[in-house]
This record gives sequence, C-alpha cells and structure tokens, in this order.
Amino acid sequence: SNSLSECFVFGRRAAIAAIGESPATGESPPEPGWRFSPPTQATRDAVWDLAGPVRRPDELAVLRGDPYPLAAAIASGALARVESRGGHRRADAPGIDPALDSVHIAFTADGELDRQRWK
Repeated sequence: SNSLSECFVFGRRAAIAAIGESPATGESPPEPGWRFSPPTQATRDAVWDLAGPVRRPDELAVLRGDPYPLAAAIASGALARVESRGGHRRADAPGIDPALDSVHIAFTADGELDRQRWK
C-alpha cells in the first residue's frame, strides 16, 4: 500500500540521519534543579495512609493540615468530592454521585477550590 511504502521511506531517512549523528558520550545530562522542595517521607506516608484508595473525611481533614502544599490540596479536593469514583472510595459515600459527572475540582491561582464542569 502507499502508506506502507511511506513508512519504509521515513524509516530509511531516520536510519540515515541516525548514522550521521555523533556517538553518545556516555554521560548523563545534568539533573535539573528543583523549583520546590520534595515532600518529606512523613508527608509521603501521610498521603498514602490518609488519602489512599479508601478515604475517610476525618483522615482527609488531618492531611489537609500537612505543610506540603500538594498533600493539603489532595485532601481538600478529596473532601470536596463526596462520592466514590475511579480508584478512590469514600468510606462515607460508597456510590457515584451523577451530579458530579464531568465535574473536576481545580484550584484557582490564589489556592481556592473551583468546581469546573468539563465537556
């Protein structure tokens, strides 16, 4: 077919271009610097323990007080979504809430929760 011959032409061109490249030096590129501090092990453990597959409002409330902003955001978003959906189950709301179909919990630039309906 025409598209198959086009694939062979592209593959041939890619191979010829690769042959012309200089060999790799064996050195890895430098690691980029962090723009933020990574979470502590305590925060990582808290996210797993308090916002894992089964979520409870009282545990999410504890996580919302975590000093790491992403951990607190995960907890706030999970608290705002009172239903079980996808891989996460709310112990206090085991079913899907149809009113939340296509609703996403986002955060504004100033850190406020924003419920958005996406189509």
